[in-house]
Amino acid sequence: DANFSPFLFFPKLTETSLVNLAFASGCLSRALELDAPNHCSVPATGQSTFSFSFQPHRQIPVALPHSRGQVEIDAVFFARRRGVDSLFVVEAKTGPRRKSIAKHKLAYPLLALRPTVPDHIPIIPIYMHAERNTDGYVFRIVECELQMPPESLPVLAELKAVRATEIKLILPKLL
Repeated sequence: DANFSPFLFFPKLTETSLVNLAFASGCLSRALELDAPNHCSVPATGQSTFSFSFQPHRQIPVALPHSRGQVEIDAVFFARRRGVDSLFVVEAKTGPRRKSIAKHKLAYPLLALRPTVPDHIPIIPIYMHAERNTDGYVFRIVECELQMPPESLPVLAELKAVRATEIKLILPKLL
């Protein structure tokens, strides 16, 4: 497929390139069951400093500040799913499969973006792991959830996976 040809020239893809490949191939749209997979916003990436507070665990009733700390966002895109406009925030990893991910890698981007996103738009954290195989890539896409009630602090330990999908992408060979 011609859409994949730019990705074939690199011996190793960065996390950002892998998000773009998952996006361009439709793997991300399919895994997230988007209403119109070809009508999503282009994924944006970024890093900046943000300030927010959170509670580390329900049994530790203390607010931990993240004051002007750097937050890296591998990808964020806007799409409609089940009739609801949603903002998807992707944390991408590559290499050998990991058994877990540090929850702050998913929670910090949500907490950083929440003040600028209208309350009626859900922010959905996505963990995407890409592993190279002989034919292409295996994408493991995990949709997560973190409750962010307006009257209290979000609890980092309560970030949880709600659905996981594995998609194999076979890449064409270069001519």
